[in-house]
Amino acid sequence: MYKTATRENFTYPTTRGLCVTSDLWSMPLTGSFSLNDTAIRLDDTLEKSAKKSFVEASSSEDTTTTMKLNIVKDIIADKLAEKAARKDAASVKAKKDKLLGVLARKQDAALEDKTEAEILAELEKL
Repeated sequence: MYKTATRENFTYPTTRGLCVTSDLWSMPLTGSFSLNDTAIRLDDTLEKSAKKSFVEASSSEDTTTTMKLNIVKDIIADKLAEKAARKDAASVKAKKDKLLGVLARKQDAALEDKTEAEILAELEKL
């Protein structure tokens, strides 16, 4: 699918004009200039050109537009997965930091409970 897109120099309609396949990766998911807007434009093009026929094959223009839409949807899926992974990583980091903070307080409390002799003995070992 991507090989065809790069070989045939697919262009995609956006609010800022046409862009190429590689440009899609730098577009945001939502907004006026976005992957969502581009997917909607491609889907609208397909709906307008759709002529149902069980006898005749679909035109090459419809096939190309369908392939373009599938590429945009694939990039959207990848970006959503990356966003979810970043969110999960942030929550894991927050929990880890919290646990490390609790551990540090417990270790400090354990040091406070030591006798003067035990503290001096540990200092001598250092």
